[in-house]
Amino acid sequence: MKPLEGRETILARLAALPEAAPPAGLTRPDVVAPVPDGDPAALIERFVQALERVQVTWQIAASPVIARLTLATGLQEAGIKQALSWAAGELPVGGVLEALEVLGIEIITPTPPLADIRLRPQDLEVRRRYLLGIEGIPVGLTGADAAFAATGTLALRHGPGRPLLVHQLPRRHIVLLAASQIYPTMERWLAQRPAGAGQPTSQCITLLTGPSRSADIEVTPVFGVHGPGKLHVIVVQGQ
Repeated sequence: MKPLEGRETILARLAALPEAAPPAGLTRPDVVAPVPDGDPAALIERFVQALERVQVTWQIAASPVIARLTLATGLQEAGIKQALSWAAGELPVGGVLEALEVLGIEIITPTPPLADIRLRPQDLEVRRRYLLGIEGIPVGLTGADAAFAATGTLALRHGPGRPLLVHQLPRRHIVLLAASQIYPTMERWLAQRPAGAGQPTSQCITLLTGPSRSADIEVTPVFGVHGPGKLHVIVVQGQ
């Protein structure tokens, strides 16, 4: 059999096979309906619907004061004693960290020791011990630079006061999101950002769509394998 004939035979056999059903636990995506624009209430409604589709819990706070109370009450009732957090000035709600500390919740903004270019074995050991000391902290608290109503995705920019560890290490990630930061789509957000946005070109932005999950083993979804297994968003109106 010539190579070309063999290729045509294989393609013909593949075309004759019946269409396979999707693996258990997976569904075909629905057609995405147009995202409302110009109506803040409708935009929030579409966003929280998208959050539910990707297994994210959420609350809507009518004001920053209510958001602060909601967060503090929730953590206190859950018995949380420690939390990782972005620096206070990087959160969209003022006074949050102070309120948590009044309730006896210790707030840590992680600053792992960084080795210089002259890497020594003891530098790695110091960093390892630091990470071991905070790996058991159950909650990470961040803000978000943008959210997209079409998909429920959150965009988090990282830099000084915004360590990656805050949303990577804890088992539960809580996001304080200003309602004004919700956009219909990522494309709309990118189009509205000023050229350069006053930020360095090497900035790091993480896109989160739901909690950490993996389906590497037998296509069975498992949450919390590579990061937080629970993601909760508090949408703050009036911000």
